[in-house]
Amino acid sequence: MKIKVNENRKVYTFETVGTQNENNIAELQIEVPEKYKDFNKKIVFTTADGTTWDIVEDNTYKLTKAITKYKSVKFYIWLTKEEEDFRSEEKTLIFNSNTDVEKELEQEEINGINKILSKVETIEEKIETIETKGYDDTEVKESIKDLDLKKVNKDEVLTNLEIEEILKL
Repeated sequence: MKIKVNENRKVYTFETVGTQNENNIAELQIEVPEKYKDFNKKIVFTTADGTTWDIVEDNTYKLTKAITKYKSVKFYIWLTKEEEDFRSEEKTLIFNSNTDVEKELEQEEINGINKILSKVETIEEKIETIETKGYDDTEVKESIKDLDLKKVNKDEVLTNLEIEEILKL
């Protein structure tokens, strides 16, 4: 995960962090403004158990289980040099729950998958019909443009990644 700190103390995070209770998996790449490059870099975490901090070496910090054991933590970047002190705004890192990939699917998940598969079948039927009539690719794409799988998924628990995996079937 990339963390960028601006001079106005604003923090931007890019990508996701990782999974709850993992150890030394997620790595934070921290970028600070040019004028603070030679400052000592620390990362401060606020958890349910209090506040803790650690040193950032070579603009990189590996999250350990001591931090990822929480569902979420607040953090800020603390830069120091002699009498100078700079602290970024506070942001939240959210860790995904562990997933048991061998557990039974819940009925809501099955219903969501079935709805998506039904739409995929409809799309395939339209494509077959259109292809037999001799239309080119652009006409095929136009004719199925109104079938938006994300709208079908509105009340379901499927992620975009899961939708993409289902569409590959």
